[in-house]
Amino acid sequence: MWCVFIMARIIFFFPWAFLFSMKSVRLFCLLAALLLPCSAMAADVVREGSLANGLNYMVRSHATPTDKVELRLLVRAGSMHEADDERGIAHLVEHLAFGRTRHFAPGEVVDFLNGQGMRIGSDSNAYTFHHFTNYQLSVNPDVTERAMTLLADWADGGIVFDPAIVARERTIVLDEMRLGEAQSKGYGEYLDAMFAGSRYGERMPIGQEAVVRDLPLERIEAFYRRHYVGPRMTLLVVGDIDAARVEAQLKQAFARVPAGPAPDEPAAVALSGERRSFTEFQAQWARRSQLNWAWLEAQPVSRPFEQELADYQRVLAMMLVQARLGAEPGYWPLVNLTPQYRQWILLLNSKQGGDRATVERLYGTIEAARRDGFGDAEVADGKRRLRELIEANHPLDAARWTSAALADQYQVAALMRDNFYEPAQLHALFDRFAEQTDAAAVTEAWRSLSAQASQVVSAWRAPSENATTFVGIDDGEVAQVVADLGARDKLEAGQAANTVQLMDHLPPSGQITAREAAPGGGVLRLSNGATVVWQRQRSPSEQMGLLLMIEGGQLSATRPEWLATAAVPFYLNEVGWGGLSRDQVQAALVGKATTMWPWVDLDMHGLGGTARAEELETLLQLVHLQLLEPPPSAVARDYALSRLKGGSGEFLGAASWQRLYAPQVWPYDNWKDQDYRLLFPLEVVTAHRNLYGDPARWTVAITGVADPARLEALVARYLGSVAPRTPSRAAPAPQRLQAYAQHVYGGSQPGKREASFIWRVMAPEDFNGDDAWIAYSLVDILRQRLMASLRFEQGSAYGVAAGHGMFRSLGVGMWLRTSGPAEACARTIETTVATIGQLAREGVTDAEFQMAQARSRKWVADLPQMPADYASAIAFQYGMGGTAALAFDPAKRYTQAQLDAAAARWLAPEHLYLERNGCAGTWGDHDLAALWQAPARVAGQ
Repeated sequence: MWCVFIMARIIFFFPWAFLFSMKSVRLFCLLAALLLPCSAMAADVVREGSLANGLNYMVRSHATPTDKVELRLLVRAGSMHEADDERGIAHLVEHLAFGRTRHFAPGEVVDFLNGQGMRIGSDSNAYTFHHFTNYQLSVNPDVTERAMTLLADWADGGIVFDPAIVARERTIVLDEMRLGEAQSKGYGEYLDAMFAGSRYGERMPIGQEAVVRDLPLERIEAFYRRHYVGPRMTLLVVGDIDAARVEAQLKQAFARVPAGPAPDEPAAVALSGERRSFTEFQAQWARRSQLNWAWLEAQPVSRPFEQELADYQRVLAMMLVQARLGAEPGYWPLVNLTPQYRQWILLLNSKQGGDRATVERLYGTIEAARRDGFGDAEVADGKRRLRELIEANHPLDAARWTSAALADQYQVAALMRDNFYEPAQLHALFDRFAEQTDAAAVTEAWRSLSAQASQVVSAWRAPSENATTFVGIDDGEVAQVVADLGARDKLEAGQAANTVQLMDHLPPSGQITAREAAPGGGVLRLSNGATVVWQRQRSPSEQMGLLLMIEGGQLSATRPEWLATAAVPFYLNEVGWGGLSRDQVQAALVGKATTMWPWVDLDMHGLGGTARAEELETLLQLVHLQLLEPPPSAVARDYALSRLKGGSGEFLGAASWQRLYAPQVWPYDNWKDQDYRLLFPLEVVTAHRNLYGDPARWTVAITGVADPARLEALVARYLGSVAPRTPSRAAPAPQRLQAYAQHVYGGSQPGKREASFIWRVMAPEDFNGDDAWIAYSLVDILRQRLMASLRFEQGSAYGVAAGHGMFRSLGVGMWLRTSGPAEACARTIETTVATIGQLAREGVTDAEFQMAQARSRKWVADLPQMPADYASAIAFQYGMGGTAALAFDPAKRYTQAQLDAAAARWLAPEHLYLERNGCAGTWGDHDLAALWQAPARVAGQ
């Protein structure tokens, strides 16, 4: 089946990754295959074949970006291949691959990844699904051979099952299991709703506790040697390489992979054959609550042109019905669940979830399309939108594809046992599809698809939305709605949103009053006082990023205005922009990659967005519309308050430090029911004016600019034309918040097996742009040291999360988050304090400094693929140091001596705070102070 690889939109309507594993997954292709065989490419660009042992490989030379190589090893061995008493072993083997191999001693795999700027855990180097395990590396070209040696060790039986490492990783997996216990249970239940029996739900890749804890080492190794055989493997190498040379290297490196015999594949699990319902009351992935209706079917046995045409007509029918329910930018209806089955899905955003009115609207639209079909004009418009989607997400210029995106697409094709196809023939094939498709064909495709017996109707509640108005769904309710609507003579078909332009009338252009050169781009001064800092596109695949940054944030409001100010971003997202409703804006963005979001943080606020280079005008139009004063709306006010009641902190960078400050000074989450009831829409409108009304305070960073001359013209029109608005009052003077004197928070939770720890460092001092680079490096060094101690030596933590933040109102902040067995609380705290204290006293090692520089260089190299982060970094650094700060060369931004000095200054006991939960007994400030004075031994020393 051909695939549309939705590579630019943030698709938030369904968590397909959870169908496979507990881990975060960079791959988010809607699992299907593509359309042009690799053989269509020149042999010096693509090399593909099979080794004598059955291993398949594909090597492709692709220099976007330069100096980067992506490697994937796919092993068709997952949790469905496990015996009943082996559940969790495929995932455990994946863990053990990073411990010790034939050519990598203990610790050397981690050192190799660190040297390439990768991090265990945070860079998703491997993950286990039901049907396969995937290993992936992203390295510099000069270590490609070394990376293949590591992959070959994993593939050819070279994982060493060291008893000490096995014992450690058992503990780590059990910790991972405890962390995701509730989430795994919910995902398993959803899978069980799809299939007969409960085999998928029973075989979640995380496994069973008793098996992971107790299965003998010999059985674990036997599973590995039985399933890691050539016929089960595919190797992919894509990047800035000589394809012929890499092919010769891999033939030698992977010659030792055993040829099998490969065990039989597990029998396919049958679909349910009926309509079932499912409700999830805590869908962590969802930004909006919704009701979904899905149809499941077997994968086609073969895919001749006729099958591809039928699938095109089904996709078109699904998109037309979805348009009647409400356009969703980035929507794609088809998902391949497994190599055997696929799913077609519709969605309806609804705060009420599965209440009867919502179910009736969704099924009524489905049934009306089945009865009455589609009109010629509707189908023609659908063809146009589908073609735009293909053109947008499958650009003909190969240079606009990154090596990672190509590797992911090859990966999908390998998993689905399909050919890989190039965009050029995909476009040509879609032209043939469109020629042979009319309204009658689309109607018949819809009737055939919607008649599939296996269906799942599911309700998903976004945690940020009101739980009291959300209704679950059950089989009886759905059956009653189906019967009632089926008996009606006439149904409302719903109506697709009319195609609208974001702006019917363009504003008069403003003026650019000054231009200044800057490293990588330039600076524009506009006649209304705004400043625009731009960066040239660094690679053809780079998307544009935009950040409009304004100093102020919540603290620019007076205390009575805090609630209205915090409500502004959510209010804007609901009320629509520039006279267009939310649905009209969504409809106007269908087929585009443009995103836009308002934000208000502690002492900064603004707008953020991303877009493809050709969508620059759309991006700036969205900025213009969001800067216009919104209309008063009780509906938008209510939506904003529902989001705030759900917890505003999750949306804020400063939220990591909220625990340290008194409610009287912290400008969030201090509101009572009376405050919510008394908030009027006009107060939110006024808050918007106070936040965004003065262009002289704007710094707008735009990255990925392909055409500077066009940028100037559009910036002058859409940013330079925005007139200042008079604020309702003068902004309060900036202030620095004072933290509590207390340094230790939290307590025991009887019966809880998992303890959690959040360490915060907050140094209340002024900073510059270089300090952000230093904080980024220091907190990463701390994370690596704690990973070595807590995970790789003690085995008491699955991972360590880390981050930093720079706030004028707080200072320089860093945080570390980890968890582990409750019985290991004391050891975990002692190890962490000792690790922080040692870094403060002794500074960083030479090796750590070199790894920090490598990590920083990787971050700089990856920025074009992270447009939102790129624009944010440009805006921040320009605000700190002007154009000189835009030279992103880590070697010139900090030295080892500066890291040491900052560690000694920032990692002081008066700046250290601990929040602990799930630990037995009491533990307070005096205990932390005593431990700091006489720290325990750092693990490994």
